Amino acid sequence: MAGRPAMTAAGHNAAGAIARAAANLCAEAGAAGVTVRGVAAAASVAPSAVIYHFANREGLLAAAHAAMTEAIAEWMADARAASADGRGNGLSAEALAAAIAIAFLRDHRAALVALQELNRAALRGDLALGDREADWSRVVRFWSAVTGTGDGAGETGPIWSVILEGAISIAALEVDPIVRDALIVDLVARAGDRIARRPLRTAPAVAPARTPPARPDHPPGRQRIIEAVIALIGEAGVGNLTHRNIAARAGVAVGTVSNAYGDRQAMIVDAFDDLRWRGIDAVILGPAPPRHYLSEIVFTPSGDLRTELALIHAVGAALVRNPDLGGAGPGGLADSVRHLREGMAERWLAMRGIHGVDAIDAALWVAVTAAIVERAICLPPAGRRHWADRAADDHLAALFGPPPPSDGVEE
Repeated sequence: MAGRPAMTAAGHNAAGAIARAAANLCAEAGAAGVTVRGVAAAASVAPSAVIYHFANREGLLAAAHAAMTEAIAEWMADARAASADGRGNGLSAEALAAAIAIAFLRDHRAALVALQELNRAALRGDLALGDREADWSRVVRFWSAVTGTGDGAGETGPIWSVILEGAISIAALEVDPIVRDALIVDLVARAGDRIARRPLRTAPAVAPARTPPARPDHPPGRQRIIEAVIALIGEAGVGNLTHRNIAARAGVAVGTVSNAYGDRQAMIVDAFDDLRWRGIDAVILGPAPPRHYLSEIVFTPSGDLRTELALIHAVGAALVRNPDLGGAGPGGLADSVRHLREGMAERWLAMRGIHGVDAIDAALWVAVTAAIVERAICLPPAGRRHWADRAADDHLAALFGPPPPSDGVEE
């Protein structure tokens, strides 16, 4: 800032403490939970000190992003050294990669979701962040080193990087840590088999083709409530979902909301299912060419993130921060997320001419597309759609072989 004296060592220490406090709050409660007063209290400084170092809330969120990114980079440096020791002891690269991914989730699950949330804020223009393409390059080098696959042209390091980053992202949505870890192990093993064209260690237990889902059909009054829930999630996340707020937005009585939904989880599940239909099923079951599914699902024609996908991510972030939302057994939000993952990907792969897949293959494909999306949103808007579709083609071929010619469309 013009006219500001050079920062002293004490000033650097204070700024670092404030940034770390902001990062912790962002990881715990999301960007909405980061306020100047809240960070000041967590860092044991006056609010004026926060303003002095970071000017405003946007500067504070950018500092939180940088602090979380730096902490992850330091963690990766240690993990990279440990993986080198493991390979020296005869451990396989795939086993090491799975173990490191599990350890990463254990240590950085909340921070991962917060970073994704901040990346979406930057996409909307609400936040200015650093060089995120450089961050991704560092991630590729890390996973390439862990898997011993190289990161140059023709190497599989970039492929493995996408697979592992995506596996971490979708496993983060699992409420049960044992299921979370087992999913990563299965995904890494299946990816290794698919890439190397080895016989699958776990033979696909292929389920009968799923019947394409119909759009949820709710009475008009209930649909108004669902629309209100979706709007409120978009504005302030699930923390804004009170019966009073929903009733006001839907234009109905509070009692009407209470009669329709006995608890918050049920209304979030219905909202999630409605978003899934609008954002994903309608594309896969519609006229879009299969090669362009990813760009059609994720981006508007101008390269902005589609509202439905942003809201689906917001619900997933809420599930990570509030495990109770997941519910137990069929019908809970965690179950809806899992069905979205498996059913959507099975239909997607079938439309690309890939058959004989199971739930692990479906989850693997969702992992790949999730990581591609995280990278694409860091690119300039004009190039996002083309890059995402091209990356999806490359990874589809790496995992399942080239799609049949009938799948192709004119570019």
